[in-house]
Amino acid sequence: MLSHVLGRARAAARMLRRSVVNGYDAVALHELSQLPGPSSYVPWSQSFAMRPAAVALLLREVALNRRRVIVELGSGVSTVFLARLLRNEGGHLYTVEDDEAWAAHVARWLEQEGTTDRVTLIRAPVEDGWYARKPLDAIPDGIDMLIVDGPKAGTDDIQLARYPALPYFSRKLTSDATVIADDIDRPGEQEVVARWEREYGRRFERRFLQDALAVSRPADAFQT
Repeated sequence: MLSHVLGRARAAARMLRRSVVNGYDAVALHELSQLPGPSSYVPWSQSFAMRPAAVALLLREVALNRRRVIVELGSGVSTVFLARLLRNEGGHLYTVEDDEAWAAHVARWLEQEGTTDRVTLIRAPVEDGWYARKPLDAIPDGIDMLIVDGPKAGTDDIQLARYPALPYFSRKLTSDATVIADDIDRPGEQEVVARWEREYGRRFERRFLQDALAVSRPADAFQT
């Protein structure tokens, strides 16, 4: 009897969480639809795509805190929306992708959008668990926003695959840079962020329901 009650309670909690998450995403999709672009349709079909609420937070961070040199690890729908915003706001996005076919798709997408001048798409295969370093040399210093959404890290054997992002890019970040990690609802990303906090003295706000992001920004920056 007790196990039955507990099972129903857990199921109700999952439904409530799903409802809250869907609510955040619905509001974000409306917000994103206001951003001018050649087409109102963006195919959010991939199961690995960043959530709409997460993309909306990225755009607010760029607009409110004037982020102008942005590095994104893992390309996709977020790349398209960031490029649209940068076309109006100014600045440049360096997006790193390890999958050759997907990189080609994103490149075509940006060309159709007319935003290729705002994005440098860097093809960097995964070597020894993280991106090959040599292609990343094209990324300059002065990064004021780092988005960590790659490489793939969704299984136990690679769950800490995103840890090298901050060790590698820390020397290229400005003193007031924002660092954002996606998929913070997964144990691997939680451990990665905890290690970054211990080793680099950064404090991350963990947003499990809103957009599944961990966000580290200067104390005087606008909150999004």
